[in-house]
Amino acid sequence: MSQDGTFLVDVNNAGVGLGFHADSSGVVHGFIDRYGEFTTIDDPNAGTAAGQGTEPGVVTLDGTVIGSYIASNGVAYPYIDQGGTYTTLPSPTGSAFTLAFDTPPGCGRHEQD
Repeated sequence: MSQDGTFLVDVNNAGVGLGFHADSSGVVHGFIDRYGEFTTIDDPNAGTAAGQGTEPGVVTLDGTVIGSYIASNGVAYPYIDQGGTYTTLPSPTGSAFTLAFDTPPGCGRHEQD
């Protein structure tokens, strides 16, 4: 996760954007853009060293964020952020990225206009 720049990873059908950036120390922070109002997304369990942090993956129409974080032990965990309440998810396959980035039904990109 040691990328330079700001990355947009999802925009739902309501026009809400989701992305991440790395700070000057290499820690990754997520953000949600609700029509020009930016909110930082930092899972409280995420590590704070270079290469660690929070990387959101998708945003649902109701604003729920699904993503993953890298903890201080270097392990990736999937999470759901519902209005600032973070829940770490179990991964049945053992891979945080399989669960966090396999967009479930109900997310903005699967809804019809």
